[in-house]
Amino acid sequence: MAKCILIADDNDIVRTIIRFFLETKGFAICGEAVDGVDAIEKAKQLKPDLIVLDVAMPRMNGDGSSVRSEGYDAGRANNLVHDV
Repeated sequence: MAKCILIADDNDIVRTIIRFFLETKGFAICGEAVDGVDAIEKAKQLKPDLIVLDVAMPRMNGDGSSVRSEGYDAGRANNLVHDV
C-alpha cells in the first residue's frame, strides 16, 4: 500500500508543485491543508504517514502544528517542515 502524504501550505501554487513532484515519484497524496489548524484537523481525519508543512502559514505555522497533537497520535506521522 502506498504511503499517505498530507501537504500543508497556504500557497495553492506551492501545494500544486509539491503534489506534482511527489506524485511523479510514486507517492500518494491523501490531502492538502491551507494552514496549521487545517493541517491538524486533516491529520486527525486522514492519519497520514508523512506531513509536509510550510514553516510560515496563517493561524498556526508549521512549527506549531507539528508539535501540537490535540488528540492526534503525533507519533504516527513524520513531519517535514519546509520554507519555500
